[in-house]
Amino acid sequence: YQLMARTIKTYPKTELMLCSGGGGRVDYGALRYFHEFWPSDNTDPVRRVSMQWDYSYFFPSMSLSSHVTHWGKRPMHFACTVAMSARFGMDLDLSKLTEEDKAVCAGAISAYKRVRDVVHLGQLYRLERPHGAARGAINYVSEDKSRAVVFAFQLKNGELPPVKPQGLEPSRKYTVRELNPARGRAALPQEGKVFTGEELMRDGLTPSCAKELEACAIELGS
Repeated sequence: YQLMARTIKTYPKTELMLCSGGGGRVDYGALRYFHEFWPSDNTDPVRRVSMQWDYSYFFPSMSLSSHVTHWGKRPMHFACTVAMSARFGMDLDLSKLTEEDKAVCAGAISAYKRVRDVVHLGQLYRLERPHGAARGAINYVSEDKSRAVVFAFQLKNGELPPVKPQGLEPSRKYTVRELNPARGRAALPQEGKVFTGEELMRDGLTPSCAKELEACAIELGS
């Protein structure tokens, strides 16, 4: 801690990541000196869905490094969407990506910048526990409840009930927009439509993902 304190005093404008989360270096005392931490060297997005769900009970999403990698050789769109649900980052050689994957990554980065403040500073609601399930789902809601982001991660094949967000203002009207939609996949049934918070929490949203290793990020706002 003394070394950490000297480092942050010497380099106050340098963003620092606390690594070796699996080595027991993830704790509130250390977060006094670091902006984010690396929860695990396992960056397989399938494993990260459950891992980040568990970490969220103790640490805020803005401190949780969630990077896109090739671990598990998962679809790029799935990997990017999982990473968008925490502190998004890229650990890839972009020059070696296909043009299609480059487009997916560029879309994810642009979309994340749009909702980053909600993911980092919003209230988290755990909607569908991913452990052993066909789908995991969470949503974040801004402090004033004017905006929200819903994430759905399809872990197994099969049509599932609508995802029902929580924490919205019942009387407020929200426009539904999918963020960085996957190429070739049907649009959200509710895309571009306006619903009250009460309607969304009661009836839910039908994600554009139904197959294994598909994911969907949905923005709710004005």
